[in-house]
Amino acid sequence: MFLGNHSIFLLNWNVNFRSADLLVFFDSLSVIPDIVCLQEVRAQRSEAFINHFKKLGLVHCFFSGRPDSSEKYYGNIIASHWPLQSLPLPKSPLLKWPQLIAHVKAEAPCGPVEVLNVHIPNGSNNGWAKVDTFDYLADLLMFRDGQPLVLTGDFNEPQYVLQDGRIVTFGQRRLKDGRYIAQGMRKGGERSHWDQSVRWFFEGEGDHGLRHALWDKKGEVCLETTHITRGEPRWFDHAFVSSHFRVVDFYYDHQVRTQSKLSDHSALCLELEKV
Repeated sequence: MFLGNHSIFLLNWNVNFRSADLLVFFDSLSVIPDIVCLQEVRAQRSEAFINHFKKLGLVHCFFSGRPDSSEKYYGNIIASHWPLQSLPLPKSPLLKWPQLIAHVKAEAPCGPVEVLNVHIPNGSNNGWAKVDTFDYLADLLMFRDGQPLVLTGDFNEPQYVLQDGRIVTFGQRRLKDGRYIAQGMRKGGERSHWDQSVRWFFEGEGDHGLRHALWDKKGEVCLETTHITRGEPRWFDHAFVSSHFRVVDFYYDHQVRTQSKLSDHSALCLELEKV
């Protein structure tokens, strides 16, 4: 992996509430990432994670957890070689748990880069709050100022299937003939709304100007198992990048999930070059 002044090596990982001991994984890497984005870090463990990152040279850290929260006592961490500026999240009734989104600006050698690290809550436990979070994030992207941006995290979408070359969302239901449709109600809202809110990120490049980094590198029918729920393979962990970047390399480290079992999610590794 070549890393120059115009390159960024980013690693994204849902650590599933584990302790900072899992960061032993970084000892096996030939290159320490420039930016690390973690999800599901418990508030009481965030300091241990940050201290470990500082030992790795990632001395600039931001934790999105909210000490005043009455629930969801966890958040996301962004750790970086480069200085970080926290970017405030606009208030909205759509965003029930702001601690699940971390938004910063990193002062990279290639110029400022916005990093959005998100954990979209699952629908099975959180109902329509999942769709509201997608809609909030879409609003945030629509009104951004066109700066270089990387959006990454655990989206809890889509289902691990394709239909006619397109993703199948959890807003859709399966018919007896095997087809999936987005009709009827689910979790208190229209399935079509759920489906469109998710699909906007994966198929709405004309609206938000972002590309899915895996599809950019390997093609739009490529899926990889990054998580297992109820015995079913899922592709939940994603990275989207703005047109300011070329995707040099993209891969998942599945060993941390399947062999060492450091987490129940695979780690996403992404190298970008500023163009």
